Amino acid sequence: MSRRRGFGLQAAVLCCVFGMLCGVSLEARANVYSLEDASQIVTDTVLGGSTDGIRLFQYPEPIDAGTTISTYKRDVFDAPAEGWFLFIDLFPRANWEHACQYVFVDAATGAVETHNATVPPALQLDMEELTNGRDNPTPEESARMHEWFDRRMEQVQKPNRQDRGQAYAFIISGGASAGNNHIRYWNDCSFIYKVLVNYYGYADDHIYVCISDGLDPGIDRSDNTNSPPDLDGDGDDDIQYPATYNYIEQVFGELATILSPSDQLFIYTTDHGGQQSGWDAYLNLWNWEELHDDQLASMVNALPCQTIIGTFEQCFSGGMIDDLEAEGRVLSSAASYNEYSWAMGPNYIYDEYVYYWTSAVGWADPYGNPVDADTNDDGIVSMHEAFIYAEAHDTADETPQYSSTPADLGEMLNLMGNLEGVYLAVENYVIDDDPLGASHGNGNGVIEFGETIELTVAMNNMGSDDAAGVTGTLDLTSGCIGMMVGEATFGDIPAGGTVANAEPFVFHVGYHVPDLEDLGCTIAVSEEPLSLALPLVARAPAYQVSITNVDDTVGGDGDGLPEPGEDVDLTIRVTNTGGCPTPDLTADLSSGSGYFVPDETPQAIGVLDIGVGVDAGPFSVAITPDCPEVYAHFLRIHLRGSELYQSMVPMVFSVGQVFADDIESGGAAWTHYAGPGSWTDEWHLETYRNHTAGGTSSWKCGGAGAVDYGNLVYGCLETADLNLPADAQLTFWHWMDAEISSYYPEYCYDGGLLEISTDGGQSWSGLTPSGGYPYLIRAGGTPGPFAEETPVWSGTFGWTEVSVSLADYSGAARLRWAFGSDGGVTGEGWYVDDVRIEIGPPSQGIDDGAPGVVLRPTLFPVRPNPVMASASVAGMSIRFAMPRAENGQLTVHDATGRMVRMLAQGRFEPGENQITWNGQDNGGSPVPAGTYYFRLGIGDKVSTQRVTMIR
Repeated sequence: MSRRRGFGLQAAVLCCVFGMLCGVSLEARANVYSLEDASQIVTDTVLGGSTDGIRLFQYPEPIDAGTTISTYKRDVFDAPAEGWFLFIDLFPRANWEHACQYVFVDAATGAVETHNATVPPALQLDMEELTNGRDNPTPEESARMHEWFDRRMEQVQKPNRQDRGQAYAFIISGGASAGNNHIRYWNDCSFIYKVLVNYYGYADDHIYVCISDGLDPGIDRSDNTNSPPDLDGDGDDDIQYPATYNYIEQVFGELATILSPSDQLFIYTTDHGGQQSGWDAYLNLWNWEELHDDQLASMVNALPCQTIIGTFEQCFSGGMIDDLEAEGRVLSSAASYNEYSWAMGPNYIYDEYVYYWTSAVGWADPYGNPVDADTNDDGIVSMHEAFIYAEAHDTADETPQYSSTPADLGEMLNLMGNLEGVYLAVENYVIDDDPLGASHGNGNGVIEFGETIELTVAMNNMGSDDAAGVTGTLDLTSGCIGMMVGEATFGDIPAGGTVANAEPFVFHVGYHVPDLEDLGCTIAVSEEPLSLALPLVARAPAYQVSITNVDDTVGGDGDGLPEPGEDVDLTIRVTNTGGCPTPDLTADLSSGSGYFVPDETPQAIGVLDIGVGVDAGPFSVAITPDCPEVYAHFLRIHLRGSELYQSMVPMVFSVGQVFADDIESGGAAWTHYAGPGSWTDEWHLETYRNHTAGGTSSWKCGGAGAVDYGNLVYGCLETADLNLPADAQLTFWHWMDAEISSYYPEYCYDGGLLEISTDGGQSWSGLTPSGGYPYLIRAGGTPGPFAEETPVWSGTFGWTEVSVSLADYSGAARLRWAFGSDGGVTGEGWYVDDVRIEIGPPSQGIDDGAPGVVLRPTLFPVRPNPVMASASVAGMSIRFAMPRAENGQLTVHDATGRMVRMLAQGRFEPGENQITWNGQDNGGSPVPAGTYYFRLGIGDKVSTQRVTMIR
């Protein structure tokens, strides 16, 4: 989350109010409650005893009865008596305008009045902060960032076309007032200005800049500095005018006389915004003037240029779009019409959305890390590509908005302006997979396994010159593709025109292609940009298999549990999770272990449409008498179709049972109690929420039904004694609603954890789930049972499966789930259901080399942790295991969530995988000391492990 913008006051108003407040000496007042008392009263009565997540300010002197307390824009209340004035910023990491509270405490009685507002008080600059808030980065942080980016801009390869048309830009940062004009707004403007000049080659006189008070040398920023007039460090003043309504109107008037229909204008706004009502929004200017959306639209509509780009960062900025939408315009905003926009934590150097948007169009972030938002690989970042990148990386509580008229204009428009010469772009393409001509397939226009494709591509000439004799060569890097016709002629393409290849490209897709395979498609063309990418992917069936029933009534004891010496019949559910129907399938079994002897007779499956599953069988498996009593390994189901189609999917088959409880038969195998100390236990069997299919019960720590847990809970839920085999794995499902910190990311006040005891419950050790715990305990005013920095589950999430390795333990053991709360806010609590302990494959014995049993994608903890920089130079190993081959990615992120390194992307093989990281970012620079996170993403599943880098 990030911080929202603030406001300031006219000097004359400040002097008037301050004089009124200081008219009576402190000695003449007989205050019953002091300023310190007032602050404590507000903390206790208004804030519930904690200032976590807010900022609290106090006016240092008492105010007289009748004193009017105002925002920068309106009066809020008149003091009913002599008393104290305090100000609460409820969303300190958001930009203004946003919810805040003005509080009056009666000096004689201690009575409290609260008044809602959306902007800071006019007395803001004279108030003292009681909390430890932050608006700005340190000067060193900001300067270091600019040095990094300047060096990076020198290295970035510039566009290979210098012959652009006329492109102009207008940068506006209102500032509002010195108390609320933070450094990050100037940094936003500097960042985009440098990109325009140093990457896109804009001339200084083509960029208009209105920032805060313009070139006035007085203090205009909240860190008591003046906005530097030189935005790009070349020694020339780049700020031209103050950000006031008259000057903005003047600039648009000048642009109306300069621009021609073929020119392009880029409008960029940052700083504070407000909402009048509904979609009616405004940009706050200097001295709290307002530029409303309809006023801006009127100025823009008077311009003669046919293409306009708008990027808006301020709060409620989505409200600008509906008034500005028109033919030839591409617009984007950080937030919807009814949302705040946010600064980028933790250092507040930039605002969140424009940080990523500008990084996209500049091909590098401000720290010098390369950024590639060019999804079609044509060498230019379009406005749609920039939005997609910014939207995907923006993690703040805001919803970026986008508008393009016509809809595909954003795919072509970019900051280079109207292109001169010849410049080709792919306008559209047609996939022909019908059974006519050279193509062969089902005719649905989708590239699928086993098909022969005719590909026709329409090329648009975005340049101002005609193209003559254009040719193209198709290249597909996927190993699943066979090229048949790779050359095509497009002929002459006039400026602004579109021409398709007269004869199609032709290629064949193999039967073994995986679903969503990226074909790596590019077309080498004879004109600029010389190479164009097409986002072609192939679809194929993909499978999920599971054993839904075990029948041992004939070949065993009939208890439904596979055991040594039994013959069992399995019902196996086969589901098509891929992107196209399967061929007509049969299925047969093979084994990964000599203890399992399957009957390999094929069973009919039929055609499975997308998302369809069927129960197939029975498949007979004989378990040899010498199989261990508790054992697991792979069975492999082979799916076969016509024309050599086949697929093999491994599945785990377990013999015997360690522990399983769906909590549907009562709590006989469990005990629960309060942890040592003066705590309470709230574990009980609950029917309000349940995970088991067709079931009714789960364990809950909290009140009955939907009732919240209480304060100062330390509830422990403990299993009976277990006999753990080697390499056991615990899985269970849980649901939680517990208090987290709104101000300190990754911290919470209440939460739960998992522990193990191997001495009959005399001592307990923590267990770490796959992916780690998401939160750390932070002590509140009345701390709970867990020590600070204890890793726990917390927050609010629905039913989620957890996997925990018990490989370090064997023999007698107990497990317990412990939940703790402090004396503050509460939630619904913690539910636990469907607990199982399964066994992994034997470490020795009969094995045909199959990978170890992996039930789900698992990212293992990093060892050692913390790690010294000297170790990272050699490369630290990141281990993860896959149950089956799947596409995914392994990335490294810093503490803010920003990705610093893509370690691996593509198809990961089943079993254990290992990737090394040398401690460098995507640009090859060593990362600074701090906390980093490895994220393994497989489909919609994400696992995370944390590591601390010490230098």
